[in-house]
This record gives sequence, C-alpha cells and structure tokens, in this order.
Amino acid sequence: MAQTTVLRIEGLTCDLCGKRVADALRRLPGVVRVEVDWRSGRCQVSHEDGVTIGDLVETVANAARGTWHQYTATPVP
Repeated sequence: MAQTTVLRIEGLTCDLCGKRVADALRRLPGVVRVEVDWRSGRCQVSHEDGVTIGDLVETVANAARGTWHQYTATPVP
C-alpha cells in the first residue's frame, strides 16, 4: 500500500531545480508519485512502504550532484 511523505526542501531556486529533484525521486524504486513546488520548497511523495525517509532525503541531496546547488530535505510532520 502506498503512503505519502511531505518534505520541506531547502535550496530550490527555480523550476529546473524542482524538476531535477522530482526526476530523481521518480527514479527511486517504490516511488509512485511526486509533486514539487519549488517556490514553497514543498514536496509530496507517494511511495510504497519499503521506501524510507532516509531514502527520500538522500535522493534529494544527490539530485544536486554535478551542479552548484545543494538541496536538503526534512520531513514535515
């Protein structure tokens, strides 16, 4: 069964940043749906139970690899 996690992402400065993060999360096995609002820094991820918060946070951080950006994600309760 899918569950939803909301993340607050720091470091998003433009639409391309949001797309970069969304694309990275969509490639993560077990992720079903991703919505990123780069202006507010809010990201909603629907995923299978086997996907952990740590997986999501690490994927967001790694999405900045190869750019001058640095993204950090924290779960929103």
